[in-house]
Amino acid sequence: MAVKIVYPLEDEEQANFVRWLVGKGLKHTMIPNDVWTTSYKQKARMKRLGLNGGLADMLVLIPKDKSKDGEGQCLFIELKRAKRSLSTVSDDQQAWHDAINELGVLNIQCYICYGSAEAIKTVSHYLKSVDNSPF
Repeated sequence: MAVKIVYPLEDEEQANFVRWLVGKGLKHTMIPNDVWTTSYKQKARMKRLGLNGGLADMLVLIPKDKSKDGEGQCLFIELKRAKRSLSTVSDDQQAWHDAINELGVLNIQCYICYGSAEAIKTVSHYLKSVDNSPF
């Protein structure tokens, strides 16, 4: 009998990542890039005020004193489920990812990460003291 592997949902992966960020004392925020509502009026208002889909899920700031190269970093992280076949990157998400990285600013980067472990590894790459254990 085969053992079924259960992969956490994207929300669970993001919550794990956020717990790790809090433990590291890194400034971060979720980017609520869409608003679920049945109200067409609210949707129209959000669009009029500039809401555009596809921007990465998370913004993470790494201050100079925590950065391994002594320079601050601004990272956008689009978090997906750990198993790639369970996740898709939308055209809007890919367009934002490409637009941010094509700026050519080394201290501003956008990543698509599959699972919290990959997101932790990505952010750890920029940290002075690397401890990419989950928690």
